[in-house]
This record gives sequence, C-alpha cells and structure tokens, in this order.
Amino acid sequence: MALWRREIKVVMIDDKPILRSGPTGPYKHGYKMCMVKYADGTIRGITWHRYIYEHKYGRLPSTTHIHHINGNRSDNRLENLEAKTEAEHCRDHQPPAPTHNYICPWCGNKFERTDRDIRHNQIQQKKAGPFCGRSCGASWGREKQLGRL
Repeated sequence: MALWRREIKVVMIDDKPILRSGPTGPYKHGYKMCMVKYADGTIRGITWHRYIYEHKYGRLPSTTHIHHINGNRSDNRLENLEAKTEAEHCRDHQPPAPTHNYICPWCGNKFERTDRDIRHNQIQQKKAGPFCGRSCGASWGREKQLGRL
C-alpha cells in the first residue's frame, strides 16, 4: 500500500466527514492527487484542484472538467478554477484549425473554410467546389444533372 493512501485525514465539510490525503500525494499528468470519501460512501482518487472546487460548490458529475484559467497547473486558488463541460475544455486546449480563403464557383462570394471541411466535401462525398454554402452546391448539382453545365 502506498504511503499517501495511509495518510488519510478526516475533514468536516457541511457537517459530513470527508476523508482525504493532503496535497502531497503522487502526481498524475502534473496534477496533485488526493483521496476523497463522499457522503454516499464512495471513495475515489481525484485531483487536488477538483477537490478544492468540489469543497466550495459541491460534488460535480465525472464528465465535468475543472479548468485552470491561467494555465498554471500548480495554481489551485479557487478564483483560478472554473468548471467546464468536456467539449468546452477540449476546445480551450485545442489549437484552431487553419483556414483558407476560397471563391465560390457558383455565386462568386469569398469565404473561409478549414482543411477538414474541404477534404470532407471534396474527397469523402466526391463533390465539386468548394462552395460557400449548401444552396450554391445544390444549385450547381441541379444544373449539372439537367445538363446545363
């Protein structure tokens, strides 16, 4: 049994006993870990910043992520933490896809698209284009089927 699991202390939160180890436990991906016993009896290891956030605002669903606003993993002040959905958190940490400028072959409008959007339309669906929207693509397809192009 690891030493940090034996260093469990009882802490009272809202008159309920909560078991935890101090923020000196092992690290997971740069985050300090602790053991928590919830009021329903479940015991689990969570990150220290999640424990701080849950201590203030209550238990969160496991799909909720706690984000460090300033990006510093060791800055676990409550004002530096915010709860986000998994999708929001991934969006914050993923760099934006590069965009390119195009001119619609049907209407002549200028527009931007990511490489992924263009590959999806041209390679997977074997469409011409890129078009600025569905209506231009549909108009072009209708004219091609009628033999006017």
